[in-house]
Amino acid sequence: MNRKILFIFGTLLCSIIAMQAQSLSGTVYRDDSKETLGGAQVTVSDIRKTTLTDSEGIFLFSHIPEGTYEVSVSYIGMTPQTKTVTLSGKSTERISFYLTEDAQSLSEITVTAPGDRKEVKEIKRSGVPVTVIDGSSFSGRGTSIEDVLNHQVGVKLRNTGGVGDESKVNVRGLEGNRVQIYVNGMPLNTPDGSFSINDLP
Repeated sequence: MNRKILFIFGTLLCSIIAMQAQSLSGTVYRDDSKETLGGAQVTVSDIRKTTLTDSEGIFLFSHIPEGTYEVSVSYIGMTPQTKTVTLSGKSTERISFYLTEDAQSLSEITVTAPGDRKEVKEIKRSGVPVTVIDGSSFSGRGTSIEDVLNHQVGVKLRNTGGVGDESKVNVRGLEGNRVQIYVNGMPLNTPDGSFSINDLP
């Protein structure tokens, strides 16, 4: 009997908590063009929840208790933004962020040979986001450089034609002449930002 009462009490408690839990969703845009930003990092600091926006710039947090929270958005090359949101009564709260460019937040990244470990470590310590891809990503897998790049967070290659044709790189929503490809200091991009994957050694 006691177990039955305890089970009923637990079920009611879970139902009450579920009714009080809210959802928080929103969209992240570029302030200048009003284009959505996919791959932006969104954090609810008070409960330490983090997610990334999808390809349409949309994010969603579910099962958040009622309360007031600080929601922060960051994106490479953009000024971070924080908003205060109060969740109460509504099942879903929607907010929008409009990020502005921060030219000073980006610095030049030098991609070096895998043997130059010292320089790679210095780049990582500088605070600039960097991913080092070495030969182990290709060894024994029959993997192309295009496949490896497409599996990096925030990086997408879009082929402009058939196999072997030029490709365009999208890095966290930036593409065209906003993304430059260099090999040994020489640019590979055409004026419209595309490049031939076959030109990569």
